[in-house]
Amino acid sequence: MPGDKQHILVMVITDDEADASELRVLTQRLREELLETDVDNVQPVQTEDLPEGTKAIGVIDWSALWITLSQSGDVVVGLVGVLSSWIKRNQGVEVRLVLPNKAELSLKSANVTQENIAEMLKIMQASLHTAGGSGSS
Repeated sequence: MPGDKQHILVMVITDDEADASELRVLTQRLREELLETDVDNVQPVQTEDLPEGTKAIGVIDWSALWITLSQSGDVVVGLVGVLSSWIKRNQGVEVRLVLPNKAELSLKSANVTQENIAEMLKIMQASLHTAGGSGSS
């Protein structure tokens, strides 16, 4: 199990007033902060949805990041700490997580409370533990 890699999809959702460049900057800043934790990697999502006639292999979707973890525990605590701190500093932004067991979590500035953070930690640790084991839910 020590070599198992697990992935969490993080989607950044802004209010209607944010444009694509603002979303890119927000997501890049979040990525930089996440890379300071003990996660293995944080990469923007590559999309295959290309305009007709485009010759590129894929384009970066700056509204979503893949987080790669090889362990849970303290890594998850650090990850949730960064996410909740970042959300508090970026009003009007929501972060949605898709966990390895396909559970989805949402964090907005209005719901960053100690209780919600504790529940999020519990759900994430259970998801990562389940995904690292048999994978049945």
